[in-house]
Formats: sequence, C-alpha cells, structure tokens
Amino acid sequence: MRPPDPDRPRSPWLRLLQLTAAAAFLNAALTFDNLWPTPAIQPSPALSLEFIALLALLLIAAAVTPPRRARLVTLAAAAFT
Repeated sequence: MRPPDPDRPRSPWLRLLQLTAAAAFLNAALTFDNLWPTPAIQPSPALSLEFIALLALLLIAAAVTPPRRARLVTLAAAAFT
C-alpha cells in the first residue's frame, strides 16, 4: 500500500467524521457528575455549557479570520484548555 499524498485533499465526509468525533470527545471530557458521597466522578450525557461557548467562539473566529491566519482560533483553543 502506498502512503497518502499530502497534496491531495481529504474527503469532506472524513473531515466531518473527524470533527464530529473530536467535538464529542471534547464534550465528554468537559461533562461529568459527582458520584456522591465519594470524590469519584462519572460521565454525564448532558451537553456542556463550556463546550457550547467554546464552539461558538471558535465558529465566530473562524468565520471572521482569513483561512490562512487562524492565530485567533489557536489562541482561543489554547486559552480554554
């Protein structure tokens, strides 16, 4: 099997799948409940408010900034983590 060509664009379906998986993982990492009365936590199926705020900020910044200058998006993502 030959290695993938870096100049060939990826399938839009593959990019959408990767973006969806990354968003689901980020939401799962931010959303959890306390397992009372222990200090343990458990995952929660709820949607995280922080995730919604970060996603909105990144979408607005991506729409405003040029595609090649994504420094604002990178800084927002780094500041959130």
